[in-house]
Amino acid sequence: PSSLVAIFHGTLDINALGGAGFASQRTTGERTWDLSGYDGLELVIDHADNKVYTLTLKDEILPKRPDGREQSTLSWEFDFRSEGRKTIFVKWSDFRPTYRGKEKEGVEPLDLKNVKRFGIMVRR
Repeated sequence: PSSLVAIFHGTLDINALGGAGFASQRTTGERTWDLSGYDGLELVIDHADNKVYTLTLKDEILPKRPDGREQSTLSWEFDFRSEGRKTIFVKWSDFRPTYRGKEKEGVEPLDLKNVKRFGIMVRR
């Protein structure tokens, strides 16, 4: 919890993933972040593999379905390519609203006082 570093690494094997063309990691738990006092997020890329990654934010988490799986909700996504060591500043306006990977229009803005989840994803 006190570290500013996250490491996301591995091999994306769609056969082992049952055909899924992505891998992701996300925060867990019921924490909420108030980011309204900030202009965006800064990402420091220390090691790059030239792949396109997606940074994801959510301001709503629905109760789990009867089978225990999470219900889909609106996500706010920003894509970036990891090319060499660099720092990326992502303004809130750079995030685009999506639902199950497809861009959505006419939605309420991201509730910056109520961010419930951060995630990172790589797609094949």
